[in-house]
Amino acid sequence: MNAWNNINFKELVESGNSKGSVYTLPNKNTLSTRPVETKPKTNKLETLVSAAFPQEGWIKDYWEFIKDSTDAPDINHLIAALVGISTVVGKSVYFCSGDDIIYPNLYVCLIGPSSTSRKTTTIKPINKILWRINPKYLCADSGTPEGFLDELNEKRQALLIKHEFGAFLSASSKIKYLTEWKPLLTELYDCPQIYTRKIRQNEFSITEPFINLFGATTVDWFKSKPEDFGSGFLARILFIPPDKPKLAIALPPKTDTDKRNWLAEKLVMLRRDDKCEMEMAPEALKTYLMWFEENQADKKQLLSINPLLIPWCERLNTYFFKLSMLYELSINPRANKITKAGAVPAYWFLTHIKKSMKNLVDQSISFSRVDHLEKIIVETIGKRPGCSWSELTNHAHLSRHGFKAREAKETCDDLEDKEFIVKQEGRFFIRKPA
Repeated sequence: MNAWNNINFKELVESGNSKGSVYTLPNKNTLSTRPVETKPKTNKLETLVSAAFPQEGWIKDYWEFIKDSTDAPDINHLIAALVGISTVVGKSVYFCSGDDIIYPNLYVCLIGPSSTSRKTTTIKPINKILWRINPKYLCADSGTPEGFLDELNEKRQALLIKHEFGAFLSASSKIKYLTEWKPLLTELYDCPQIYTRKIRQNEFSITEPFINLFGATTVDWFKSKPEDFGSGFLARILFIPPDKPKLAIALPPKTDTDKRNWLAEKLVMLRRDDKCEMEMAPEALKTYLMWFEENQADKKQLLSINPLLIPWCERLNTYFFKLSMLYELSINPRANKITKAGAVPAYWFLTHIKKSMKNLVDQSISFSRVDHLEKIIVETIGKRPGCSWSELTNHAHLSRHGFKAREAKETCDDLEDKEFIVKQEGRFFIRKPA
């Protein structure tokens, strides 16, 4: 009945090899028998989500536990399961790419409307499972960077949850004693062997830190921050855009606590005492190369559509390895290779995320692009009245915001026509009301 009952853990420990898996495409009510060898006939988002769900292992068991008790989007529960595995596995597995060592930690942020997207409902179940295993896996919602680093120094390996991710970022940009949050989380993303940092009078030195970040924010926040997606920190975050809402559940059934405890026990079994460098089996490598080529083509398209998303898109290549390792371990806790069983669902998952992000960008950021550029120009002129064209373009940081000088010139002309600004002898001023 359950995939875990068919796994011989003694055999897995002794062999250290993945058994692999046959992936099928679930339809709305049942499972198809067609292996996911090539692209689905349809490119609909719900089909891509279905293809990202493995048909055995801990992720499948978690999905069976949670699917009927909440109307949160399926993709949200999938990423929650992956975050749970990552938090327990920690730095025990890694993948080498050139000089980089890639660990399976995840920085994730759910995007969705308040209430209807069930962001908190998504985070709560995996939170309780991790708490059941060991409360030390969960960081307190520290108000200050110093408090967080003190706790991480003790725990080394933990999950940081930010239910109001947008508010957290806003505060870390405006409040002086919180400004260290973004740089320290950016540096911790790479899981250094030793992390050192001095904040005011406090010095920290943390050995083998491993941190997962699980946040949630609103679509409105996403729309208001298009320029930030070119920054180093946000480019590292795997944003999960809102999926098509499911039918609301009037009265969710009581949680099966025995099943939750069983899941916690099985999740512990994914933890390993040894450190293992994961390699890629030939078929998994083919899957990655297919992903890489498609992602390169998508980045070229973004140059003309919205270059701000290029750094984020580039980071998805790293997430391919992270997710592949987690999928593999979900099926085979003692795997030492990424097989097709781990690479294929990672491919579909990231394909879904990228397509969803493009849709969200088309509906929000791209739509407000002109408005955003107008705001930048007016604010820059307001701060530096009488600035020349070169001074305006320099202080407006156009390239950082993803705009070209030609776009700014056309926008300035439009603003003059609208009588928001005035140009006198080559210098720009805000037009004073009559």
